[in-house]
Amino acid sequence: MRRMTGWMTVLALAAQQTYAMGVPQGGGQGSSPYTMIFMVGGLLVVMYFFMIRPEQRRRKEKEDLLKRVAPGDKIVTSGGLYGVVRQVKETTVRLQIDDQCRIELAKAAIADVVERSGEQAVEAK
Repeated sequence: MRRMTGWMTVLALAAQQTYAMGVPQGGGQGSSPYTMIFMVGGLLVVMYFFMIRPEQRRRKEKEDLLKRVAPGDKIVTSGGLYGVVRQVKETTVRLQIDDQCRIELAKAAIADVVERSGEQAVEAK
C-alpha cells in the first residue's frame, strides 16, 4: 500500500504544479483540451496495473491452490490450525488435526498447503 501512496503523491504534486502554472496570458489557447484526458487515462492505467491486476492474479492463484487440495495434504487454515486433509468435498474439506480430532471446514478457509501428499510432492521437486 505504501507504493501506491508514493505514486499518488507524485501525481498530486504534478497536478499541483500544473495548476500553479496557471492559465497562459493568451486566454488559455496554448493548452490542449486533451491534456486532462491523457492525465486521467494515465492514472486509470496506473491504477489497473498496481491495484486491479495483482488482485486478480492472487485470486487466481488461490483458486488453483484450492482446486489441487487432495487427501493427505498438510495444510494451514486462515485461523492458524495445522492438519492433514482426509476428505475433499465440493466446498468443504475434512481435516484431521490430531489422532482423535477431525473437523470439517470450508475450502475458502485454507490459507496454504504446507506439504503435498505422495505423487504430487515428487512432481513438485
